[in-house]
Amino acid sequence: MSIENTEARNIEPTHPGEMLLEDFMPDYGLTATTLHHSPDL
Repeated sequence: MSIENTEARNIEPTHPGEMLLEDFMPDYGLTATTLHHSPDL
């Protein structure tokens, strides 16, 4: 079962990188630099 979207979207979709930057990285004390240098990636 799904809900049909009948209205036009007035805003652009949120980029996944923006969500990471604003919602997850600060909570874990991460920066783009620490992710870049992480050997686990």
